[in-house]
Parts: sequence; C-alpha cells; structure tokens
Amino acid sequence: MKPYLITEHGASAEADYATNRRAIQSLIDELGAEGGGLVVVPPGRFRTGGLTLRSGITLRLEDGAALLGSDREEDYDKHFIEHFSTSGGSRFYCSLIFAEGCENIAIEGPGTIDGQGGAEAWRCYPIPDGDGAWHKPSRPWGIRLWKCREIRLENYRLQASAEWGHHLCDCENLTVRGLDIFNHANANNDGLDLDGCRNVLIEHCQIDADDDAFCIKSTGFRVNRNIHLRYCTLASRCRIIHIGSESSGPIEEVLIEHCSLVRTKARHKIDANRSDEAAHAISIESVEGSVVRNLRFQDLTIEGCHTAFFVNLGFRGADRPKYAGHRLEPGRIEDLHFSRISGTVASPVASSFTASDGLGPLQGLHFADLQFQVPGNPSLEEGEVSEVQVSWEPRAFGTDLPARGLYFRNVLGVTLDNVHFVARASDSRPEVVWENERRK
Repeated sequence: MKPYLITEHGASAEADYATNRRAIQSLIDELGAEGGGLVVVPPGRFRTGGLTLRSGITLRLEDGAALLGSDREEDYDKHFIEHFSTSGGSRFYCSLIFAEGCENIAIEGPGTIDGQGGAEAWRCYPIPDGDGAWHKPSRPWGIRLWKCREIRLENYRLQASAEWGHHLCDCENLTVRGLDIFNHANANNDGLDLDGCRNVLIEHCQIDADDDAFCIKSTGFRVNRNIHLRYCTLASRCRIIHIGSESSGPIEEVLIEHCSLVRTKARHKIDANRSDEAAHAISIESVEGSVVRNLRFQDLTIEGCHTAFFVNLGFRGADRPKYAGHRLEPGRIEDLHFSRISGTVASPVASSFTASDGLGPLQGLHFADLQFQVPGNPSLEEGEVSEVQVSWEPRAFGTDLPARGLYFRNVLGVTLDNVHFVARASDSRPEVVWENERRK
C-alpha cells in the first residue's frame, strides 16, 4: 500500500488547527473515494480538529509523530449517534477521530494521539456548594467508531482526551493490540470502552485511566459477545475492569486472562476526593435489564484497589427517560468464573456478590485458586447491611460487610475451591458470609 504523507498534501507542524484539519481530511476523503489507502503522519506535532475516517483507510503515526486535538468546538463536526435504543435517547457527539459504517479501517503507531483534554475550554470542575454536582461542558471524545467492521487499532499512544479515550460502539471483528493509553486530563477519562461489540481481541495493551480503564457496556440493547482481553496491564482511579455500567443489552462470552491490575502512575488528580486506589478491580452490574452471562476471569494479579470484586444485580426501574418510553425488564447475572487470581487489597470491605430483593438470584458463581491479602479490621463497624442498586464505591452498603473476603446475598449455585483471604491485622470476621443463599 503506497504511503501518502500529510505534509505532501498541505499539512505542516506550523499550520493552525483548521488548516491541518482541512488538509488531512481532504487526503482521507480522496483516498477513501478510490477505495482506501495509507495516510501517514511523519515526525512532528500536528495540530488538528476532528477527522473522519473512510472505508479502506489506514492512519499511521510514525515514531515521533503526534496529532494534537483542538480546543475549539468549531474545529469538530458533530455526529449523530444512536446512543440508546430510540430517537428520544439519541445525542450528537464530536471526537478527534471518528468513523461511521466503515470497513477495513486501521489506526497504527508508534506515534501519539493527544486529545489535549486539559485545555481550559474543556475543563470540568466541581460546582461550589453544588452538593457533588460538576460543571461538564460538551467535549470531544478521543476515538469513536460507530457501526464499523474489520477494525485494527495497533501500537499507538493515546493520551489526554477531553472525554472517553475510545468509544467503540456497535462494531464487529475488532483487533486492539499494543496500545499505550494514559488518560488523566479531565473528568470521565475512560481508557477503552466497548458498547455493543462482537468478536473482539484486545492484547498486550497498557491502560491507565482516571475513570474506568476497560469497560464493556450496552447503551441500546446491542449485544456484546465474544470478547477476549489478554496480556494487558490496567490501572484506574475508579474501576479497573467495569462491565455493565450502562446495561440494557446482553453481555456474554467474555474471557479476561493473563492480566495485571495495578496502581495508577498518575501523579495529579482531576477529582481531589477520589482515592489513588481504584474502587474495584472487577465490577459487574446489570441495572437496566441486561443479561450478563458466561464471563471468565483467570490468571490475574490484583493490586492498587480497595476491593477485588463487586457484582450486583439491581433494577433502576421500567421507565427510564433515556430509553424514550421503552419499558425495561429486570436482567440476570449468571455463570461467572474466577480462577487463579491473587493480590492485595487496600480496604477492609469485602468483595460482594448480591442481587436486590425481588430480583435474581445471581446464578452459577465459581471460584478456584484465589489467594488474597486483606488489611483486616480490628474495629469492625457494626450495622445492618442495606440494599444496594448500583455503586461505584467500595462502601456500597453503608457499612463494613460481615465477611473479610466474600459476601454473598441472594445467590444460587456457588462453588469455592482453594479460596483464601488472609488478614494482615486482627479481623474476627469469617472469610465468607452467606445471606439468603440457595444452593442447587
């Protein structure tokens, strides 16, 4: 494939955002009309606004090359995305790199994509006396791919998005390999989000994000299926692996293996109240009707988090405004497998597996060869364990849980084989506590 350098088509390191954007987009459009081609960003720092890929296009950033996102809203096109299932839940979005309905597209490194998300124009901040509310302007995502097929994302660095780093929505046959994602510039700085994607391989990536590092969600009844994440290092100040934060469609056939979940390397904070430790290493939720089934987690090491696992089946209600009148039904969580996982956690709050009263139960939970060190709790806070619908914090129930390792409520069919939670300090709680368990 013949390379076409952007500098031979009007772009330069000295040009402004709008000039470079026009030059690069013109080259992409020309090659796309011819069936595709290789667009090359040579060494240098190139300012640009939003770019839209076409079918058959490979965007290559050479070593020492960087695309720098504009801080002006007028430098981005707004794209209509069916974010939820009906027109009433749709929104317009912008992103630094976008594609819709494309086939055979790729972004490859080893260069850098810098969303410059820390710019004043995109800055999010807590509203004084706002009872926890934040000022959040509309901001561009880093890379957003919508309804695309045959995709390859490989060996580049993405940093400093103004919003999520990657939103890959309703895509099929996707390979993500060798990415270095460091997203700590603004609020909502997720690393890599899949939203209703099928046939996905993610491997040999490093993801360090201020919000969710790796997230699987379903915002429009689209199914996530056949997703394989392996040989990655993941870090977050929120949840390291988060499945089901938005959860209306099925999430099934997921394998996560041979990964290290570690402490973030970020030295500054977007939210001063957020801990350097992630809330949860692995968080799984169904709160809007999703059926979550056949998830496997194996050969993992976990550090830098408050609790290892948080799994909750809840229901936010049948009528949700974002679904524009579509009545939701409660979902299910079943067939979860956790094998050969070890680590150290920072909080005395146990990992929890719960279904809200009137729902569930969680079904088919299997644990084998888990070895954890926990801090212990010499001053256990007594209190009744309350209901929880959804939580992004370790103290989801408003009290320390009565177990030091695993807490189960409203579950059916649990197997435990060689599972140990060793306390580093005094802790009178048992390793495992069951409430309302129903065994097969």
